[in-house]
Amino acid sequence: MTRPLPPVPADTILAAVYASQPRRYLGVAMTVVLGFLLTALGMTQDIGPVGQLILIALGLGCLWHARRLWAASRGALYLTEDALLDHTGAVLAHMDQVTTVSRGTFAMKPAGGFTLTLTDRLPRLSAPGMWWRAGRRLGVGGVTDRGPARFMAEMIAARIARR
Repeated sequence: MTRPLPPVPADTILAAVYASQPRRYLGVAMTVVLGFLLTALGMTQDIGPVGQLILIALGLGCLWHARRLWAASRGALYLTEDALLDHTGAVLAHMDQVTTVSRGTFAMKPAGGFTLTLTDRLPRLSAPGMWWRAGRRLGVGGVTDRGPARFMAEMIAARIARR
């Protein structure tokens, strides 16, 4: 797999996070299997029309989510002096909005990643497996490589400490 081109000049990027290919394949495969199982159960089990409809809808929702996970995990996240960006150049958070970084073992964070607390509420968005943003929290991780995610979290924490 080729890495996406950064949306900014390479010399301005302080850290980059990409999806781990084994995690990406495993995450998509598990979601697809769950989707097929739920859909098959909905079609074969005699649990009433409402129950069947619910299982089929959940199964199709899992398949839709697997497609989103596959597409989103093709991208990357980039940290610059000014902001955290995705591979399209969309700003996830400006660095002056970040107040804390949570990356400990018992922190409420995505797998292999970290969570940022922001000063301002931002619109709810997500790229499954890569990042999510809800209110004043932004989570990075899921199918990302642990090492680069840890390095990015440390870069952000050092940036906060310098303020």
